Amino acid sequence: MQLETIKDVVAHRVDNWKESDGRIEAYDVSSKSLKINGHEYVANDFSTSQLFSANCLGLSGTKREFETDPIFFQEAVNKKIALQEGDVRIIFDNASNEIKGLKTPSYCRLPDGNVLEFVLKEYGNTLNEKRSFINDKCMQLHFDSRVQIKAAVGDLVGYGFMIQNSEVGFSSLITQGSLLRLTCKNGAVSKERVDVNYQSHRVDLKDLIPSLVAKVYNPTLMASRLEKAASKEPFIQMREGAEKVLKNFGVPQKYHDAIFHHIATEPVGVKGDLINGWGLQNGVSRFLTHEFPAMHEFDPITSTEMSSNAFSLLTL
Repeated sequence: MQLETIKDVVAHRVDNWKESDGRIEAYDVSSKSLKINGHEYVANDFSTSQLFSANCLGLSGTKREFETDPIFFQEAVNKKIALQEGDVRIIFDNASNEIKGLKTPSYCRLPDGNVLEFVLKEYGNTLNEKRSFINDKCMQLHFDSRVQIKAAVGDLVGYGFMIQNSEVGFSSLITQGSLLRLTCKNGAVSKERVDVNYQSHRVDLKDLIPSLVAKVYNPTLMASRLEKAASKEPFIQMREGAEKVLKNFGVPQKYHDAIFHHIATEPVGVKGDLINGWGLQNGVSRFLTHEFPAMHEFDPITSTEMSSNAFSLLTL
């Protein structure tokens, strides 16, 4: 998505997106009209799902079972509204009167304008417009940098980060560091996650944006580490020595065969029966990207931990 389009959407939100706390007074299941503090709004699909969630009316199962019976479903909604305790916080578009999100009053909305202002000021020249986007649920921005190293297909050639924010409670504030791998001789690259941080909207995040990005992205350190790792002579004995290194870096032994298969298929950082940290990291990354997600024991937390641990192999 073009940067100017993202800027236009954010500018509209700055001018028109508001929030208000109050008790739910009524909801019409046919028109999706929601009445709060004497004012009627129209709930969009996402805020409607939040309304029926366990954190609000607790009617998600009832909606699935009985939404084809509007009279019964309306009665169920009315009963839940009568029994509700406490206020809700709505995020709505003042121009269209549409509710974009529905949360509890403890929710601390982080405007996309604050995120966009900081990242463009600090990293704007590396924005990847093709990967970045914004919609009613969230804004996701990608930033990529390449290093000047001689590379073959399969090599790591750069680094970057992604930041995702949701003003309406669709997700936490997510910052994610990544490495760029050359996938084709024409220069095409794939992105591999090396670290990720999730920050819930329970506190004011405006002043925390710089530190949250810094946790996963240090361009000076990343460039230096990649260049040194790529140029270091192989020194780890294959395969016994390499297995010990992987184990010490938190890569479970049950995945070693698959990792060494990827190393053998596309050898990087290998000379004879020796390999360097660059080559081991490449093998782990390929396994996590192309094979691990299809395995029955796949777990995103385990994948993230292994990815973060493997990134440290570049320091060898």
